[in-house]
Parts: sequence; structure tokens; C-alpha cells
Amino acid sequence: MASLAPTLSCTISRLNLLAELSHNHHRTIRFFRTLSSKSRPQKSFYPRRSFKSSFSSANFESTSSICSKALGSNPVFNDNLVVLGIETSCDDTAAAVVRSNGEILSQVVSSQLTIFTPITLWLPSVNQSLIFIILKPERYLPQQGGKAGYYLRGMPKGFMHIEPILRPLLLSTTKGISDLILQDLLARYGGVAPKMAEEAHSQVIDQVVQDALDNANLTEADLSAVAVTIGPGLSLCLRVGVQKARKIAASYQLPIVGVHHMEAHALIARLCERDLQFPFMALLISGGHNLLVLAHDLGHYLQLGTTIDDAIGEAYDKTAKWLGLDLRRSGGAAIEELARRGDAESINLSVPMKQHKDCNFSYAGLKTQVRLAIESKNIDAGIPFSSASIEEQGLRADIAASFQRVAVLHLEERCERAIQWALEIEPSIKHLVVSGGVASNQYVRARLHEVVAKNSLQLVCPPPSLCTDNGVMIAWTGIENFRLGRFDPPPPAIEPEDCQVDLRPRWPLGEEYGRGRSVARSMRTARIHPSLTSLTQASRH
Repeated sequence: MASLAPTLSCTISRLNLLAELSHNHHRTIRFFRTLSSKSRPQKSFYPRRSFKSSFSSANFESTSSICSKALGSNPVFNDNLVVLGIETSCDDTAAAVVRSNGEILSQVVSSQLTIFTPITLWLPSVNQSLIFIILKPERYLPQQGGKAGYYLRGMPKGFMHIEPILRPLLLSTTKGISDLILQDLLARYGGVAPKMAEEAHSQVIDQVVQDALDNANLTEADLSAVAVTIGPGLSLCLRVGVQKARKIAASYQLPIVGVHHMEAHALIARLCERDLQFPFMALLISGGHNLLVLAHDLGHYLQLGTTIDDAIGEAYDKTAKWLGLDLRRSGGAAIEELARRGDAESINLSVPMKQHKDCNFSYAGLKTQVRLAIESKNIDAGIPFSSASIEEQGLRADIAASFQRVAVLHLEERCERAIQWALEIEPSIKHLVVSGGVASNQYVRARLHEVVAKNSLQLVCPPPSLCTDNGVMIAWTGIENFRLGRFDPPPPAIEPEDCQVDLRPRWPLGEEYGRGRSVARSMRTARIHPSLTSLTQASRH
């Protein structure tokens, strides 16, 4: 077991695995801070204020009535624990404060699509115009030499300090920016650049966390614990969130929980649906993941299927880019809207992996089919959809509709087989949870509702604001694990500068089901951490 457990000196163990700490398990319970009603006023689910800058407090009108039916308390701990959740696994910086009775006290998400605003700046000295990205708003930027300035990211140059004399020009240019410039920049430099994403997280993490606390009308001293994503995700991005969480936990002597990002996507449904009990099935679909899992219990998952190449969210995003759609929002939302105008049967696309009788996914081939269809119609992706002719807009809509039909049909077929497998293993299953960013798509939900209805199951989909990456799911997963004692004691107040924090960029959720193994899959194994399930099981022995 020792080989599975990271050292705790500068890491988050996530499951408190080290044998030498087992006898101190009950001692660590003292770090729970139960909160009296006098010290913490009851609040509604709505944040105190809204944000007009790049930070947005989620609108909870659509989720409060659902999430107020949260699961009852565990008999061991009361329902007055308050946990801060921090999420930085990819390109969204998120934080939320959640009470253990399921009450969402606050939620803040900073999207890098809204942090970075492109502008065009004419440089007479070189007789050319360059596109930059302006990092806004100014109050979230570091100061140099006491002067408040704007920092621009040039392509491909690095950050530059813009002198105050240029501010009026930059402000006027930013206000007058055209959609064409924005779409052109996103088309050229779309996707997540890890180093740029890390810098963006670093710029805003302090403010995002502070705003989450302010909205909850709390301070760090009022928290019971801190939960943070430690994997899977981009290492550079994960590090920003983990370092922030450890700093808070050390300063205020709070226990800390390292959270599996995909487990959080699955467990957020238990916050929103009080009747959802283990075991249940989960389909987790996003830009980087396609997972079909059987959730036996907290921390115990059986992987029925995964992607052998690209995830469905990646296919949506690429198709949206090739069709010249507005990329200021997700590709999934853009495709879903355009598909309503198209004929889903007009383009002949093949459903992937028809010959493979397993539950794995593949979207790389479908992406190729879509690209070839676009090329055959002589569609120029460099021309934004809004600038295309009416006839060409119709062609693009047909391609979007045809792509979406086949992409989701692939989901349906795999889900139906996985349901049969899961019912053979756990006949008591009643629910299929669908979560992750792609689960926000209403067409996806409608089609999967038909699948579960045929199998006498119930479909559970969190509200769209809780399907995409958010801090609520991290805080709630932390709470669920607290109740089982799966947390670490506070980090030391002073850590060495070269402290190696526990990051798990490639971290499987569960063990692979034998019938689900695919000969088509060639997964790299280097630097893959033991699965969450294997670590959980090891900690029980």
C-alpha cells in the first residue's frame, strides 16, 4: 500500500492513506469546525451582488429549487459544515462556498474567454497592425513600480507594459472592437494553451476566492475545510488552485481534501437530487472526457467505457470552429443553436465504432468526416457564419445538424449497452447521471431521456450552471469525503519554496471493466496515477 500513497509533507493524499497516520485519524476530526447559527447567519442561495467584469456569479434561480432538496446529514457530522471549493483544472477559475446541508452560499466562475479581450493596435513605425489580447479588468492586474497599467499579450510575444499615454487609445479601441476581430483571434489561437491558462489562473485566483467568500458573507476563519481539484487536468493549471488551497488551509489550520475532477462531476447530481443513492450509472461528457461508469459507492467506480481518442466536446468545438461559428461561447452551444436550422439527414455521416460491441467512444473519425464534408461544400472557415451567404449558412446548418445527430447517436448506442452491463452487475440501479459540460446541451438530454426511459431508469442532469466546471461540485465532493474521514490535516504554516504538491494530471476514476476493454484503444500508461477506486480500496485494508 505504501507505494500507492504520496507523502504528506508537501502533498494532498486525498484519502489519508499513509499507515503511520491511521492512528491519528480520529484526532484529525478536531479540525472540523461546526458552526452555530449565531455565528453564521442563514442565507439564501443567491449571491449578494453580481459581477460586471470578467467574473460572473452564477444565477441560481434555475438551480436553487433543485439544490435545496439536498441530501440529509450524515449521523456522524452535523449539517453546519462550510467548505470552500476551488477548481482550476483547465481554463476556468472557479470557487464556491457550500454548506453540508446542500445550501450553495456562493459561486464564482472566471472564464478565460471573458478575461482575454483582443484589440487591434496600429503601429506606424512598422507600418502594420497587430492583434493583442488585453487582460482586464485593471484592478485584477499586478502593479509594476506603483503604476497601474494594462498588460497585453501579443502574438507571439509575451506580456508588455503599456504606458499611460496609450490608455485612451486602448480603451477606445477595446470599446469599438468588432466581432470579426474577436472571432479571428479565437480561430487562430483557440484551444487551451497551458502556460497562458496558468498565467490567467494566477492573475485571478485570489480575487475569485475572495469574491466567493464575500458573496457568502464569510471569511476564511468561518470555513470548516478547503476542497481543491488535484486531477485530472493540466498540471500547470492544477498547481495554481492547489497552492491557493494549501495557503488558506495552512493559514487558518483547516483540513484539506484533494478532489478528483470527474468524481465531482458525478457527485454534483447528489447535491441536486435527494433521491439519488448508490449505486447509480454516470455518463460524464466534456471537452476532454467521455466516461461511462458504474458508481458502486463514494470513491468506488467501475469504468464501463471511455474514449479511445477524442471526446465529444472536442468534436463539437472543432466542428464549430470549422463552420466559422462565434467561439466566444462553447462550441457545443453554438452547434446546438445552428443545428435547429438544419436538416440532420442531409449529410451522410457514419456512426463511429459500429463494429465494436463495447461501450468505448471515438470521435476522431467523425471529426474527419465533418472536415471532409465541409471541404466538399467549399465552405471557407475563415469567413464567419454571419458574413456567409444565405445559401452557405444553410449548408453550414445542415452540417451542424447532421454532425450533432450522429455524435449523439454514438452516445445513445454506447449508453444503452452500458446500461445492460450495469444492470447485470447491480440490478438495483435506478438512475443514469449525465454531467460535464456537454450535458448542458438540451438535444443531448432529450435523446438520452429516451434511452433511460426504454430501460426503466430515471435521468438525472444537474442544471447547466453545475454541468460545466464549477467550484460547487468541488466543495460538495469535499463534503461527501469529509463525512467518511477522507481528508488531510492542515499543511505546515511554512513550506519550502521547492515543495512538490500532489498533482494528478492523468488520474483514472475507476478500474476498467473486463468486457469494456477495447483492442482499438492504445492508452499511454506513463505517469498515470493509480485510479481513485484502487486508492480507496487500498485504504480500507
